[in-house]
Amino acid sequence: MRGEVDRRGEAPGTTASRRAAPSRSGGQRQIAVTALGSSSVDLEVRVRIADAGREKPIYVAVMEASKLALDAAGIEIPFPHLQLFVEQVEQRVREQAERLRQGAS
Repeated sequence: MRGEVDRRGEAPGTTASRRAAPSRSGGQRQIAVTALGSSSVDLEVRVRIADAGREKPIYVAVMEASKLALDAAGIEIPFPHLQLFVEQVEQRVREQAERLRQGAS
């Protein structure tokens, strides 16, 4: 099924994952799930605009509205983080670190 599209430009079987809704300006916007990551659901939002010169402010408005909608729904955006656990440091490592400290001063 990968790569197949019908004449409307949609992959077969994806109509349930797409939602077309009228925007405030009367145009149509489309929201689709584009990928399922290991810790994410990637969405694509498409908005039709009449004036290409308004692309940037509309982009910013859509991003802000999207974030506010996710916040209102209680959906948090995960940010990558690293957690490091040090259980035991051998005495020789401590001694080497001390020698390096003394040599640097």
